[in-house]
Amino acid sequence: MNNQINKYEQQRNRRQVNPRIIKYGLMYFLIIFIISSAYIGWSAYSLLNHSKIYSGVYIGDLHVGGKTKDSVIENFPKIYQQELDERVIRISSKGKSIEFTCKEIDATYDIENAVSQAFDVGRYGNIFSRIATISNAKKNKVIIPLKIKVDLDKVESKIKELAEQVDVPVKEYQTMIEGDRLVVINGVSGERINISEAVSIVLNAVNSKNINNVELPLETVEPEKVDVDKLYEQIYKEPEDARYEIKNYRIQVIPHKAGISFDKAEAEEIIKNHQSEGEKYYIPLSFTQPTVLQEYIEKNLFKDKFSSFTTSFSVSYAERIHNINLAGNAINGTVIGPGEVFSYNDVVGDRTYETGYKNAKIYVGGQIVDGVGGGICQVSTTLYNAALFADLEIVNRYNHSMTVSYVPPGQDAAVAYDVLDLKFRNNTEWPIRIDCIIRGGNITFEIWGTKNGVNKTIEIENKIIKTVPFTTKYVDDPGLEEGKTVVQQNGANGYVVDTYKITKIDGQVVSRKKISTSSYMPIEHIVKRGTKKVEAPGDVKSENVTKPDTQPEQQNTAPQEVQGDEDSADIPSNAE
Repeated sequence: MNNQINKYEQQRNRRQVNPRIIKYGLMYFLIIFIISSAYIGWSAYSLLNHSKIYSGVYIGDLHVGGKTKDSVIENFPKIYQQELDERVIRISSKGKSIEFTCKEIDATYDIENAVSQAFDVGRYGNIFSRIATISNAKKNKVIIPLKIKVDLDKVESKIKELAEQVDVPVKEYQTMIEGDRLVVINGVSGERINISEAVSIVLNAVNSKNINNVELPLETVEPEKVDVDKLYEQIYKEPEDARYEIKNYRIQVIPHKAGISFDKAEAEEIIKNHQSEGEKYYIPLSFTQPTVLQEYIEKNLFKDKFSSFTTSFSVSYAERIHNINLAGNAINGTVIGPGEVFSYNDVVGDRTYETGYKNAKIYVGGQIVDGVGGGICQVSTTLYNAALFADLEIVNRYNHSMTVSYVPPGQDAAVAYDVLDLKFRNNTEWPIRIDCIIRGGNITFEIWGTKNGVNKTIEIENKIIKTVPFTTKYVDDPGLEEGKTVVQQNGANGYVVDTYKITKIDGQVVSRKKISTSSYMPIEHIVKRGTKKVEAPGDVKSENVTKPDTQPEQQNTAPQEVQGDEDSADIPSNAE
């Protein structure tokens, strides 16, 4: 028994390992593990942070593994580009074709993009997937396609060059009005090369080394179908009355337009039965005349003479006649629309040497002197009276500073550019036209319009409510013999005049209205008196003596506070 126990103890002791051995063994194993892990980690780190393209990566058939991006680009074989430049592409369609080299479309290998893709192999994903990708590339190759880039505009230009030869334009349906029916011609299909699709086909061919001949398909282009609603919208028109337009005092008659329509149900049935391409058919039309026709406008425009007024002038004064003609011709044919205002200064314009006016007699400071534009106030005065007798609304009118000879006091109208203007309004329902006739020593204004059926006449009455006698001034003249006198300027009385407009209908007075009060200064009577001594003794008889007039020689005036114009006074240098 004891032997057995001893034997057991011996066996147990043999099974027990020395603890020191276990301790050192574990330490050795740990050291080996750490060294191995560090080596593996360092190897993985070096692999994943490789600065060159991984082995096994190809661009096309060119191995680029182990090379930097820059070195691949710098050493890319030039022969590749030379071969590409010389490559000829032929594009064809419907028996027509054109050829061009790849150089003509700026075709180049996109090496930069390919190198970028090659470098990216094994550089995305987690550590394990990257290592797997790198290992697989080394064993099985990773091929990056070497693509070709081109100038798309130049490719498109080549395709369009072919398209010009083969495209058949679509013919859309046509319409025209023929008498009382609408002619419809159905459209006809066309053919064309789809440019964007063709560009893609050519790019694929350029990037495929074995394709040099490209057939570009044609697509059918269908014409627009005739739609009854759209057709009705195109054809339908409301009737338009004839009308007139007035611009810059000139008139244009706009013709009337008939309304056009058709029966949509009837037209739809006709269209349904005519569907063939290019087929011609007819749709009945109906027309509606407008209320106001062109003939009505033309018949009624300026059919009635509202008034006519004439004044006379001396035919011996060429400069004055020239100015009268210039201003009268500017006004002749002027048209004023209903409610519009005529402005003498706007129509005639500035009276200067540059605009063609000449020197003639005007009033300045109570005397008659030469000034640019003299005479045009006779034009404004004649027109003013024509407007009065036409019963137009007078907006602006100024009398002269002194009376004028060609109309009674109270019926003159002074003008001076930017100072005094003659304005009147067309208070009728139709346009009026002003005609100017200058013949011989007369200027006449006629006003034409359209009367409303009322038999109306106008009379003008002037009442002198104050007379201011003129004074006589003697001027010594050493060049004139003593005892002789010469009248330098005839005097004329000044007046204050009230002017009335009397309106009659069918000969019966319906109104009598004061329209103005005109104030005129007297014209000084100026006599030159000789002071030159006569050498021989004896009586000297007075010669060439003109007695002062007792009645005024009617000449121009404006309100005294303005000292008005044409033959006018105390206005700036543009006084006429």
